[in-house]
Amino acid sequence: ASGYLWLATFDGLVRFDGHRFTTFDASDDPHLPGNRLAHLLETGDGLLWVYADPAGMASFDGHAFRRYDAADGLPGQVVHGMHMDRDGTFWAFTDAGPARRTGTHRFELWNGDERLAKTGFIEPGPDGNYWIAAETGLHALHGRRHARHYGAADGTPVPTFHFAWDEHGRLWLPGVDFIARRRGDGGIERVADIPGVLRIEIAGDVVAMTSESDDYTVHPGDRVEHRRRASAHTAFGKEKLLATGPDGSLWRNRFDALERDGRTVFRSRCKINDFDFDASGAI
Repeated sequence: ASGYLWLATFDGLVRFDGHRFTTFDASDDPHLPGNRLAHLLETGDGLLWVYADPAGMASFDGHAFRRYDAADGLPGQVVHGMHMDRDGTFWAFTDAGPARRTGTHRFELWNGDERLAKTGFIEPGPDGNYWIAAETGLHALHGRRHARHYGAADGTPVPTFHFAWDEHGRLWLPGVDFIARRRGDGGIERVADIPGVLRIEIAGDVVAMTSESDDYTVHPGDRVEHRRRASAHTAFGKEKLLATGPDGSLWRNRFDALERDGRTVFRSRCKINDFDFDASGAI
């Protein structure tokens, strides 16, 4: 994005050039689908993408916004999210199912199974399948073909919001009332009764989870550590929880502090939503 700092806010898209802030909002440009921006990312071709809740999705090429709809290959009537998977594939989540970006301004429906109409997360798995977390549970797609659905009868938390693989190839599944884990043999096992988990991240043998007001860590042997956060630091499910430093150290976001290998090294008066390392190893 040309070296600018971009901020997605509830009052529009903000650009900082190092000296001043410039705000782009829907009252100035009708191609921006709304001001309540819930997600912001950049694709490899330099386009900046924004998702406006609940109005839709647009891209920005540095000069103008472009809003996306059926004419661009998006199925359905509503876009309710977007995601860049770890292979760099860009996805739009619509009420007709997940749509994959196939060109600069083109999308196509990947699978129109009605059970995927409320997709919230998608990632390629180590088995070569695409795995999808949806309101109806967990789904496996072999290419475009729907290969397997894991629902409540299988022990899967429904709805499924998010998932993550551990170093043993097991898939962890947080839900409304409990967390479960898909074993290597394909069976689903209940791990712990942890309510309202919005996000899960795994680094090494540490499984970190967050709900709206609480942090959880599952240690080896499925021992669960629970920590309640200050009321001012409410989670919304997009925060970064874990990262491995350049020296192999494990960093944990506690929302009001950062921990390095279990020891607090930085405290913040404001909530920490994200963190990363630059080329020098600085946070």
